[in-house]
Amino acid sequence: MKKITLFFFLIIFSIGNAQTVKEKLENSQGQDLNVPAPPKITFPAQYEKGNKVFVEEVRKNLNQNVIKDLPKTSITQITLKIDADGNLINISTYGTNKTFNDEVRNAVKKTALEKWIPGKNSKGEQVTNILRFPFKISK
Repeated sequence: MKKITLFFFLIIFSIGNAQTVKEKLENSQGQDLNVPAPPKITFPAQYEKGNKVFVEEVRKNLNQNVIKDLPKTSITQITLKIDADGNLINISTYGTNKTFNDEVRNAVKKTALEKWIPGKNSKGEQVTNILRFPFKISK
């Protein structure tokens, strides 16, 4: 009799607990259906001379006195936010070496003074775009 009572108790507890987990999951992932999805970028923003030229110009604008003391290989990721008018509105760098990140950010500021060709969505409208460039130097 104790085994049957214990069995029913476990089943009831499991059902009650499963509903609690389901409710927690639904509450933590609630979505507002009135918020549209972010625009799909069909044509990403571009540096007027080309994105490869941009990376090379950043490399040329690095302060050699700062990077001479860095490790043999330094890696960061340059993240740029370009608005719908082609203006550079944010520069971020992500890597393990703060000195290298700061120097790359300074080189980007010197390089990216020109307007960019803004990104466009599938409707051909100019949109704000986020670009990412891996950046590495090896001595």
